[in-house]
Amino acid sequence: MSIAEIATILRKSWWRIALVALLGASTGLGWASLQPRLYTASASAIVTTGASANVGSALIADQFAQARVKSYLDLVQSRTVAEFVITKLHLNMQPSALVGSITATIPDSTAVLRIHATANSPEGALDLAQAWVAGLISEVDRVESLDAQGSEASSIVRMQNLETATLPQFPSYPSYRQAIVLGGSIGLAAGFALSFILFRLDMRIRSVREVEEVSGISVIGTLPYNSELNDSGRGSAGRTKKQTSKYEKENRLLEEAYRKLRTNLQFMNVDNPPRRIVITSALPNEGKSTTTVNLAKILAASGQKVIVIDGDLRRRGLAQAFGVAEGAGLTDILVNRVELDDVLQPVGRTGLLHVLAAGVVPPNPSELLGSRAFETLLDQLSKDAMVLIDAPPLLPVTDGAILAARTDGALILVRAGSTTIGHLKIALSNLERINGKALGIVLNRVPKSKSGGSYYGYSYYGDYYGEYYGEYYGEVGETKKRRRIRKVKNVLASASKLISRK
Repeated sequence: MSIAEIATILRKSWWRIALVALLGASTGLGWASLQPRLYTASASAIVTTGASANVGSALIADQFAQARVKSYLDLVQSRTVAEFVITKLHLNMQPSALVGSITATIPDSTAVLRIHATANSPEGALDLAQAWVAGLISEVDRVESLDAQGSEASSIVRMQNLETATLPQFPSYPSYRQAIVLGGSIGLAAGFALSFILFRLDMRIRSVREVEEVSGISVIGTLPYNSELNDSGRGSAGRTKKQTSKYEKENRLLEEAYRKLRTNLQFMNVDNPPRRIVITSALPNEGKSTTTVNLAKILAASGQKVIVIDGDLRRRGLAQAFGVAEGAGLTDILVNRVELDDVLQPVGRTGLLHVLAAGVVPPNPSELLGSRAFETLLDQLSKDAMVLIDAPPLLPVTDGAILAARTDGALILVRAGSTTIGHLKIALSNLERINGKALGIVLNRVPKSKSGGSYYGYSYYGDYYGEYYGEYYGEVGETKKRRRIRKVKNVLASASKLISRK
């Protein structure tokens, strides 16, 4: 997994990761709340060997005491000490069960033995630690006062109390902080793992690289997401000044993308550029009609004569997008009801852009589009104009593939983050089955953010407009921080010039 994919997972699924991490932390807290509270008290004893006459003797005695204290670790867990504590505290339990509540440690390079006692209450832990130290001292005195034959003898080794136990204020188990941290860490890892699995199972097209790897066809255009095209029902009168400025900049960005697409089409084959182009997609609602309208306007604005045909005979709508009449059109020409000049409608004042509406809905759209009459009409229109055909999607019906086979090829629209790899493969297979040619793929509705845009292969536009317009525009161009720095630099430069003049 590349760094770009990790960044994409974190950017798109941070809320899921945070939610699972919060759930894990809550689970840890709930588990800790259900556990019985245990308290731990600590007391310590020290092993001594009596007074020493000089420093050398003291060092030898200290080393001897450290060696002896290690041998007393086994006495800590002995049954004799446990019985002593049971008798002293009047406990009703077995020695083996009581021994499990005791642990012992020896600090490094010391003759100190530290006893840790755990009980269900602070007072119980305190009493248990104190009694255990007392029992251990008693047992050490008994062991050290016996010789090899089991007779009583004097010994220089003694164990005595060093530090009494204190009443614990907080339970030693469970630790709420550890439970929350552990639960949150597990949740964090589980959230990322879940997001990674969903990311891998998500077959939607996410990048130019994926499109080209799957299809083997070049991406000849990337069209940015435009909020104005998706804010249906919001007229210009209801916009704020900030919204109007945002839409204007987005439109300029979109126009530049269409100009780049136009240039790529013109240089696709310099000697024999395509003049009859079908614009289609795998599924509906991927932006083919909008792309057809905008591309036609951009081509006409460059001085190219363009004729747009509404080839979607099942769902007409291109005439309305251009603002022309929806009456007679393509189907009426093909059945010889009307002449071409009677239904070919101009758009704009230049006379370079014309629209041929779909006409009456026929019962056999595929047969009409595959007829000799339609091919003759295309030959006639493409003699002195570039013909763009808005075709139906490739998966639901065969009309788009038939049109692609009758023309120079098809531009296939792929909606970023929506079209799946499987849909694209099937669409290209349907196109190839009837010898249709794919001129290229256009990636539509590409995010403009730097993180998303660069991943979709679209970072050029943000850098270009950031330098050209020199102003903050959403996530494209300069960031707010950079804009503030630039303003400060300008103010300092102006002040420096003013001072130098004076």
